[in-house]
Amino acid sequence: MNGTSPTPIGTVPPGQEVDLSITFTAPAATGSYRGHWRIRNASGVLIPVLGGAQDNKTFFVDIKVAVTSAGFDLHAQAPSASWVSCGSPCGGGTILSFGGLDTDANGFAKYKDNEKVEGGGTPARVLEMHPMWVDNGVITGLYPNYTVVTGEHFKARIGFLALADGTCGAGNAKFQLNYKEAGVLKPLGEWAETCDGSLRTLDVDLTSLAGKTVQFALGVLANGSSAQDWAVWINPRVEIP
Repeated sequence: MNGTSPTPIGTVPPGQEVDLSITFTAPAATGSYRGHWRIRNASGVLIPVLGGAQDNKTFFVDIKVAVTSAGFDLHAQAPSASWVSCGSPCGGGTILSFGGLDTDANGFAKYKDNEKVEGGGTPARVLEMHPMWVDNGVITGLYPNYTVVTGEHFKARIGFLALADGTCGAGNAKFQLNYKEAGVLKPLGEWAETCDGSLRTLDVDLTSLAGKTVQFALGVLANGSSAQDWAVWINPRVEIP
């Protein structure tokens, strides 16, 4: 567990006690762990550990690594993300405020309540992301840092808002899940979607990111025309299934 060894004790008179402090790094995976230790003198000779059945054995430190994360709710954290839109090719981009007008030609990211979605459902709230209103327009949201816990998955449903009569529009876009680590944006998944009358369910295993601190990024890319690309993420989150 990366405890510093050797760790100096200093001079301790016979019959006296000394407190030691050693910093450990808990493993990323949950479970029980034990670190064994011995005392040795300046010449490296091991000093016997006395105490009945424990004579000449190690003493040890036990720790338990438990899941303390409640997961990461990308839906609830959307106002904290950094939102940017751009055309194609994508240059520096235009910074967007979350919750902007849905008539903004630069695109928008906002919550929509009790809106019909393809497939006939009416979720209480969805995260809508519309790319810049140009061919192959793009919108992305980069979230705050999060340390991924072993066993976590990214889950969501994706699709499009329906027209007022409940039918599908002309939505055609690519949904992306990416992450940023050490300043580099890396892909986790991309899904091409059209408004075909059904939502898609996503389940992405995040095992490769366990123990890493990353920034997740949601993206929507117009697949040609951005007309009616009323793309929605329903309950995007990171959790242990």
